[in-house]
Amino acid sequence: MTGHTSAGGRRPWPGACTGAVALTFDVDARSVMLAADPAYADRASLMSHQDYGPAVGVPRLLNVLGDYGLGATFFVPGATAEPAGYRAPWWEATPRTRPLLAEYGFTYDSSFFDADAPYAAQDCGGELVELPVCWALDDWERYAFWPDVTGDGRIDRPSSVVEAWWEEIQAIHAIGGLAVLTMHPFLSGRPSRASALRKLIERCLDSPDLWLTALDNVARWFRDRSVEKG
Repeated sequence: MTGHTSAGGRRPWPGACTGAVALTFDVDARSVMLAADPAYADRASLMSHQDYGPAVGVPRLLNVLGDYGLGATFFVPGATAEPAGYRAPWWEATPRTRPLLAEYGFTYDSSFFDADAPYAAQDCGGELVELPVCWALDDWERYAFWPDVTGDGRIDRPSSVVEAWWEEIQAIHAIGGLAVLTMHPFLSGRPSRASALRKLIERCLDSPDLWLTALDNVARWFRDRSVEKG
């Protein structure tokens, strides 16, 4: 199981860091609803709910990141300017997903749940780096609600969400792993949620042995380290 972190071991990270956190944003906008049912295109209010992401949420979140000089990873449906990494819609990959990504020159995938830290995806020759995710660090289950479309009617308080996320980050840090936060600008870009995210970022930055970065940097570090180990 190359690259997996054992419960008793701590993975070395750059410099003095003993764990890592990556901020990621899925800019789904209308696509996530239209993929579920194209008829949703006629529901103007629902579409406006999704449009909030690129129109308002993304600029607000970029301002938050800019205030701290932080990089983050934004996954956008369709073609991207630099297709370095990939995330499967709804995290539903197939057995062919990673071999295809490796074939077309992608550096990393972030769709699988089977580890706490980066590892080389052996199902495609080990050239692709997997940066694993988990539902507990996703804002969809915390914030997403639209009657008869998604959610159960519960919308969590941002302060309770970041407290739960901080608990997850601390536990993952304790075993030397990687915590991948998955957020959606139409959800986490709302004012109170962006403010809570800012507080979480400050907690991470106040931990000198925690590397807060973008997925590209994690994938590059992992591949370079693997080459050095030879």
